Amino acid sequence: SDSGCINRDSTWITVRPAVNLVVSASQSICEGDNVQLNAAGGSQYRWEPAAGLSNATIANPIASPAETTLYTTYASNAAGCTDTGQVNVTVWKRPVANAGPDLWTINGASIQLQGSASGSDLRYSWTPVSNMNAPDSLRPFVTLTASGFLQVFTFQLEVISNPGCGRSLDEMTVSVFESFKVPNTFTPNGDGYNDTWEIELLSVFNQAVVEVYNTTGNLVFSSV
Repeated sequence: SDSGCINRDSTWITVRPAVNLVVSASQSICEGDNVQLNAAGGSQYRWEPAAGLSNATIANPIASPAETTLYTTYASNAAGCTDTGQVNVTVWKRPVANAGPDLWTINGASIQLQGSASGSDLRYSWTPVSNMNAPDSLRPFVTLTASGFLQVFTFQLEVISNPGCGRSLDEMTVSVFESFKVPNTFTPNGDGYNDTWEIELLSVFNQAVVEVYNTTGNLVFSSV
């Protein structure tokens, strides 16, 4: 005290052993596969989230997540000390190829294929590649020539997973007509002769404008 009097006391500090948690490095798996997570340094464990784990309360559970997931483990020891660690599991989606709908066109007309794909980190290739501008893209343009009135060409789209999660194939066809003919006259008088007027392949051309004129040049019908 200010007057020089002294008194002393003591207390104990108990140092408990710490948890020196060690966890496995981040992992990558293909969709549908699994991987074992590893933790050490504690006596009890709790993993979160528990979804996709074989057992969320052991040191080395098997993880089968459907999506990329960050797992956190909470470790403790008999002294009640705790530590946390994290393991990220990246899930590569397997490839699914869709070559798109079958298409129609006429000789020499360029047409764009309508391919699509799902999956993670993909590359694409079409076959055959002749008369195709970009066979390594999903929607290349092709220019085809028919031999005869109609010729059907088959194209295959292959989608490959760069991380090694497989490949997927799909096919589509392009029907190529030699020519596009529009009848220049018809007589819709109900006598059973030339009463109808049909333009073959008109469905190939989206938003086509069709107009019918009479013999004096007057417009009598129009449709899109």
